[in-house]
Amino acid sequence: MIDIEAPIQYYDSIQPHGMVVVLSDHSDRHILQLSRNSEAFLGVSAEDLLGQPLAHILDAKQRQALDAAASELDPTIPPRLSLTLTVNNQAKSFQGRVHRNPDGILILELEPERQETDVSLTAFYQMVRSHVRHLQTTDNIQHLCQTGVESIYEFTGFDRVMAYEFNPQGHGIVVAEAKREHLPAYLGLHYPDVDTRPCRHLFSRNYSRLIPDAHVENVPLVPRENPQTGAPLDLTHCELRGVVSCHQTYLQNMGVRSTLVMSLFRQQQLWGLISCHHLTPKYLWESQREACTLLVQAMSLELSVKSQTTEYADRVACQRKLSHLLESMSETQDWVKGALDHEDTFLGMVAASGAVIYRDGVCDFAGKTPSQLHILRLIPKIEAEMADQVFACDRLEEIDETASCYSPVGSGVLAIAISPALRHYILWFRPEYRQTVRWAGDPNHVMERNLDGDGMVRLSPRGSFAEWSEQVKGQSLPWQDWETEAALALRDAILKVVIRQADALAKLTQELERSNAELEKFAYVASHDLQEPLNLVSSYVQLLEMRYGDRLDQDAHEFIGFAVEGVTHMQRLIDDLLAYSRVGSRGEPFRPVSVNAVLERVRTNLQGRIEESHAMIELDDLPDVMADEIQLMQLFQNLIGNALKFHSESPLRIRIQAKRDHEMWRFCVEDNGIGLAPQFADRIFSIFQRLHTRDEYPGTGIGLAICKRIVERHGGRIWVESSLGCGACFYFTFPVCRLEPVEDV
Repeated sequence: MIDIEAPIQYYDSIQPHGMVVVLSDHSDRHILQLSRNSEAFLGVSAEDLLGQPLAHILDAKQRQALDAAASELDPTIPPRLSLTLTVNNQAKSFQGRVHRNPDGILILELEPERQETDVSLTAFYQMVRSHVRHLQTTDNIQHLCQTGVESIYEFTGFDRVMAYEFNPQGHGIVVAEAKREHLPAYLGLHYPDVDTRPCRHLFSRNYSRLIPDAHVENVPLVPRENPQTGAPLDLTHCELRGVVSCHQTYLQNMGVRSTLVMSLFRQQQLWGLISCHHLTPKYLWESQREACTLLVQAMSLELSVKSQTTEYADRVACQRKLSHLLESMSETQDWVKGALDHEDTFLGMVAASGAVIYRDGVCDFAGKTPSQLHILRLIPKIEAEMADQVFACDRLEEIDETASCYSPVGSGVLAIAISPALRHYILWFRPEYRQTVRWAGDPNHVMERNLDGDGMVRLSPRGSFAEWSEQVKGQSLPWQDWETEAALALRDAILKVVIRQADALAKLTQELERSNAELEKFAYVASHDLQEPLNLVSSYVQLLEMRYGDRLDQDAHEFIGFAVEGVTHMQRLIDDLLAYSRVGSRGEPFRPVSVNAVLERVRTNLQGRIEESHAMIELDDLPDVMADEIQLMQLFQNLIGNALKFHSESPLRIRIQAKRDHEMWRFCVEDNGIGLAPQFADRIFSIFQRLHTRDEYPGTGIGLAICKRIVERHGGRIWVESSLGCGACFYFTFPVCRLEPVEDV
C-alpha cells in the first residue's frame, strides 16, 4: 500500500510557535476549533475552550476591532491586530491575523508578542525605503533579483537567500543568490517541478510562508474536522499551517532547519520565489516579516515593469519587421514571391533560421530548413495539433519521432494556416539549442519509496542534492507570444491580399466572360456568314472555268487558279481562327489522360505526312496528365506537324520526352529541322506571325498561337529553344495527374 498525502492545504495541524482559533459566524462568535497547544499559551485546554463564545477570551473593544477587520478581508494580505487575551484573570499579548478560508470560515491566527529591538518607526521606514530605491535603480531582471536577495539577506540574517524562477515546464532555476561564504553555491541550479508542484497553487495565493523550525512536531487541531463542513479545515491562507512530513524530510536532506518563502509575481502571475534558508532554528520579528513582504512586493512590481519594458522593445522590433515585410509584399502581386524576396525580414520577424511556404505538396524554402521529404511527413502531424490557425512547439520530437534527423536546422516550429482547406501553411523553424542543465540532485529520481514499520510505502524526497548535469538536446529556444501574434497578423494580411486579388480576378473573369461571348459571336459569323460567300465565290469561279474554259487564254486560267487558291486559303484561315477562339470557350473538363495513347492517335492522323518525309519519331515512356484530351491531341499534332513541315535535307528525327518538375510535367518535342533564330523565339507564338512566305511553307500562322492558348488553359507555359539550322526543342508544361494512372489504350 502506498501512502498518498491529502492536499496540503487540508493538513490538520499547525506549527507550534502560534495557535489557531476557528470561529463561527454568529454574532457572539463561538469557538468551533482550535489548536491543541492553547494550554501552553493560555493555560486552558482546548476541550475547555471549545464551544465558548469569543467573549470568553476577548473583551468587547477587541471583538469590535476583530469584526471590523473581518468585514473587509484580502486573503493574500490578512489584517494584523495587536490583541490581549484574558483567561482566568491572566492577560497575554498576541499578534493576530484574521482571514476567511475558501469555504468562508473565519480563522484567527495568534502568535505571542515578542520583544523586538528598539528601532524607531522613522528609522525602519527609511531603511525599507533605501532598499526599495536600490531595487528601482536596477537595469534588468537579473540585477533586480540579485539586489533583492542581497537586501533580504542583509535585513533578515538568513544563511542563504535565493531568487528562484519557474520555467514553462514548472522547473525552478536559481537566478540570484546571497549566502554565507562556507556554504556551497546553488546559483544556476535547476530544481525539478516535483519539488514545488504540490504547493505551487498556495504560493499563488500567499505572499509569504515562515517555518521557524522544521524539526519540531506539529500541533493538531481539535477537533480534526470542522463541525460546519464535516471535513478537514482548509488552511490555504494560514501562515501557521503545519509542515507536512515529506517537506520536513526534504529540508532535513538539504541540511536546512528554518525557511522563509515569499512569492514573486509578474503581472498577477506567479513568476518565482524568494527562498531563505537557515541551518538552525530562526524566528523573524513581526517588523522583519513586514519589511520582507514590502520588499518582495516592490520586487514584483519592478519585475512586471522590467518585463513589460523588455517585452515592449521586442514587440516593437517584431512589429517593425512585420510592417516592413508587408510593405514589401504589397509591391508584388504574388505574396509568396514578396516574402521570399525579403528573406531576412521574413525570418527575422519571428527570429527564425528557416521557413517553408507549403501549398498542398509544393514547398518554397527560405533559410535553413528540414528537407522536403521531412516537411511532407511533418505537415499532417502539425495539422493534427493546430488550434486557432496556429501551432508553436520548441521540441518537435514530441510530435515527430524522426525529428532528431533534422534537429540541427529544425527542433522548433511555428506554423500558421493560410488556408486549411487548401492545405496552405507557413512554417518557421528554429535550430536545436543545446545546453547543459545543472540540477540539484538527479531529476530522474526526485522521489524515493520507503517501507515503514507498519507496512506502508511512503513517498520521500531524494536524499542527495549533489549537482547533477544533463545535456538537453532536441529543443529550440521557445517562441514568444508576440512572435505568434506577428505570425497571425501576417496571416491576416495575406488573406486580405488574397481576397483583394480574388476581387480583381472576379472582375477580370467578368470581363473575360463578356469578351468570350463576343468571341463566340465572331466565331459564329466566321463559321457561317463568312464561309457562305466564300463558298459561293469558289463555286462560281470553278463553274466559270468549266463552262468557258475553252474560250479562255492561259492568263485567264492562271487568274482563276489564283482566285480558287485565295478562297481556299481564306477558308483555312477562318477555320484556324475558329479553332483559336474555341480553345478557352469550348474545351472539355480536365481528366486523367494517357499521353502515350494520345500520341498513337496523332501518329495515325499524320501517318501520310510521316511516310512522305521519311521521319523517325522516338517516344519515351510518357506519363498521364490532367488535360482536355482533344486539345492535348491538337497540341501534339500542331507541334509534330510543324516539325514535319520545317525539315531540312537531313533525315528527319523527332523525339518526344517528359520530365517531372514539382507539380507539373515538362514535355519536350525535339527535331533536327531547319530551326529558327533565337530572336524570334517569342514572336512565333503570336497570332498571324510567320517567319516564311506561304510560297516557301504553307500555313496560316495560327498553329503555334493555338498551342500557346491550349497550354495556358491548362495552367502551363510553352517556349522554344533553337538556333538557325540546328533544329528546335519546343517545351511545354502540363499538370501532374492526381488520380489513379490511366491505362494506355
